Amino acid sequence: MTDHLERGSILYDSRRFKLAEDEFRLAVAENPNDSYAHGMLGLALAGQKRFDEAIKEAKECINLEPDNSWNHYAISFVYYHWGRLKEALAAIEEALRLNPHHATYFGMAAEIHLMRDDWQKALGMAELGLEVSPQNVDCLNSRASALTKLGKHKEAEQCVDEALSHDPENDISHANKASILFRQGKPKESAEHYREALRLNPTSKWARDGILEALKARNPIYYPFAYITAKLSDMDRRASLVFAIVLVFVPPLRSLTFLFLIMALAARKFFNLLLLLDPFGKRILTEDERASTACFGVWLATLISSTVLFLVFKPLAVVAPMAIILQVLLLVPLMRIFDTTPGLRRDIIAVITAGTAILGLWILISSGMGGRDYENITESEKMMCGVFVLICLLSIFYPNGKQE
Repeated sequence: MTDHLERGSILYDSRRFKLAEDEFRLAVAENPNDSYAHGMLGLALAGQKRFDEAIKEAKECINLEPDNSWNHYAISFVYYHWGRLKEALAAIEEALRLNPHHATYFGMAAEIHLMRDDWQKALGMAELGLEVSPQNVDCLNSRASALTKLGKHKEAEQCVDEALSHDPENDISHANKASILFRQGKPKESAEHYREALRLNPTSKWARDGILEALKARNPIYYPFAYITAKLSDMDRRASLVFAIVLVFVPPLRSLTFLFLIMALAARKFFNLLLLLDPFGKRILTEDERASTACFGVWLATLISSTVLFLVFKPLAVVAPMAIILQVLLLVPLMRIFDTTPGLRRDIIAVITAGTAILGLWILISSGMGGRDYENITESEKMMCGVFVLICLLSIFYPNGKQE
């Protein structure tokens, strides 16, 4: 290994990706046919979310040595962090075909299956990796994550405790432990492990999001929303599909589910407002989260003001329930703006939200501001109400374009 590769690897392990990139570029310039240098350069670029460049280097790495299993692992790693799970899975399967005795490859395969919501396959891959290397921390963590999703919290905790005994400075192990504790109804202990994970890796989105939820979940009012949301996220692809089909054919359940989603979203944003008063919580909130929280504050003030207005002025009271319902529904696309990648995607959802708000205002003016009661609302106005609700529902599934 050249000096540049050695220095680059040290910098990469300490997450100083830009400096690592510089060293790996020098290594490539020194020996353009060094596939490992190209692969490590690809990983350093992926660490900076420069995925187009990263894939180019990873492909060059394979072109130079197509039979080297690590090269296929490298491109799988890049695809995985880019969110292109199909390509990531194909690449890691090729790496395992070339070398079925490398535990880290099984750990990578397990992580991909976890991202694909296939807990059983993830568990199987992690256990195969542990047969190769019983102390492999990556496989132990993947196994713990899969067991957590399958609801086997005791086994998961034993597994992650073993991982921590081998590597107590592993941020993923601490985040895993925190996730298990949260599901066991211990948000305070969970927050401590998320805090440690964040100390070890300040860029960890898992730890940052987790500690936010754990801090809010210390409030007994918020915890049920967070717990149920976590349990819903534990459903695998098959269970999610069955649940979606049931929602289609059971309207009352569909209504209850959507009501819960609205309440959970409102609770999350309301407690974010409270976190702005907490010095530590305020530091953890991202710029987008602070903006969405401020937007939620304006929405909440508007909702309260309009409710009071409709109750005070009798001519407007006829549309009060409709106005409140429309404003509540509008919260969903409104908050999706801040969940979406800045750029075209965000602009699209912002335009859709503005259009939906205008549509809601038109519905109110057309159907009730003139003093008509609900019996005299026209079919076209009812259809517009349906369109409004549909847009709000569909905004839940609008792709945010973010790569974690």
